[in-house]
Amino acid sequence: RWQRTLSAPDEEVPLAALLSDVDHAVQCSIKLRGPVHVNFPFRENLAPVSGAIRGDPRPRSLASESARWDPDLWLSGPRTYQWAQGVKPYTTHGEAQQSYIFGEQSLGDVVELIKGTKRGVIVAGRLGPDQTESSSALYLADMLGWPIIADIQSNLRTSPQTVKAHTHV
Repeated sequence: RWQRTLSAPDEEVPLAALLSDVDHAVQCSIKLRGPVHVNFPFRENLAPVSGAIRGDPRPRSLASESARWDPDLWLSGPRTYQWAQGVKPYTTHGEAQQSYIFGEQSLGDVVELIKGTKRGVIVAGRLGPDQTESSSALYLADMLGWPIIADIQSNLRTSPQTVKAHTHV
């Protein structure tokens, strides 16, 4: 249903990015009622045979023997500190709603509106199963002479107007 591979631990990765990904994973698992997969990669050298860890990649604050939980260090910023003190998720997500940019205008009007451009590309995301949206996207691409970059859920992956490799654009 949803998966994410996070970056390896690093001082440069903001805590907000991690918290947002975790909140999104929880939200997906609840809303879609199913599993999510979050991959937390570790740096190499987790269990050295002996001696100190070679090239210790941990932040200096963790590498010291006196490292301990320090909210001022780890929860820098008022928003993060407020999150740690409360019970609400760090990030919340609203309901996605379908929108029509052109309102009641016909596809022909849209073609006329953008016909004067020299170059373009159509990026097709998930389209409805009834072929109406797919047919409209193909018609638009044909009228404009533009290639289509198709998401796997767009039902356009096998169309001759679809670019097979995005590097060809």
